[in-house]
Amino acid sequence: MTNYASADRLTTGDLARAAGLTTKAVRLYDERGLLHPARTSEGWRLFDRTQVDRARLIALLRSLGAPLGVVAELLDADDASAPTDPGGVLGEFDRWWAQEQATHAGRAPLAELVRRRLAGEDLPALAAARREVPEQLVLTVTCRTDAAGLPDALRRSAGTLFEQLTPDDVAGPVFTVYRGRVTPDGDGEVETCVPVVAPLRPARGSVLRVEPAATLAVVTVPGPPDAVGFARMVEVHDALSSGRFTLDGAGGAEPCGPNREITYPPHEEQRTDVAVPVG
Repeated sequence: MTNYASADRLTTGDLARAAGLTTKAVRLYDERGLLHPARTSEGWRLFDRTQVDRARLIALLRSLGAPLGVVAELLDADDASAPTDPGGVLGEFDRWWAQEQATHAGRAPLAELVRRRLAGEDLPALAAARREVPEQLVLTVTCRTDAAGLPDALRRSAGTLFEQLTPDDVAGPVFTVYRGRVTPDGDGEVETCVPVVAPLRPARGSVLRVEPAATLAVVTVPGPPDAVGFARMVEVHDALSSGRFTLDGAGGAEPCGPNREITYPPHEEQRTDVAVPVG
């Protein structure tokens, strides 16, 4: 077999050893376009020496928790930055890291909840308010999504519904019924509902149905839905679905249906109501 390695050209194994990586990692980074080897006529990868520092930078970013897509964006910005003006890549990195810090800070209450569960401690009950909701005629659309796709799925579903409606058709705030659990690792069935004033012919993919009257236990989460954070919503949903709440300051009640979220137009107070039907 021809020996293609030289002082200026490194094989996959050479690069892995020089950068402190495994050959599997080097091949993955190449397949994702993060490294730029040349190819011999037989298809062997050959890397120039500049790729060693690049591979080490990739490893540092991965150790920091950066997804491969983010790594690619940062490397692209690094490639485009002039040596005397690194603000492009530094700005990209600082924006990503600020988002990561905010995400971790937002997950702290959920981490504490998990820790207390693992320790076998009694968890505090959330304070919920009783709300009587009359029977409603609703236009709905149902989809399946995991946690990562949930915001886009909700926007698409709402768009599909409101394309069929005028402001005068709408009888109340949008609510989303979680008929299956939505997690980072599995998709659940999610039904988006808009109360309507009168019967209408639903477009394909939408359903017109009657939502029965119900008594809801409601926890109000302040802030716009996009700013609340997934971890906080998980915490509230978990408390309601498990019956870990008090109702109007008294004892709790037994959940008897799927959780839901009620959202309000931007011109109203920015909040999301998380609710569960109770018996």
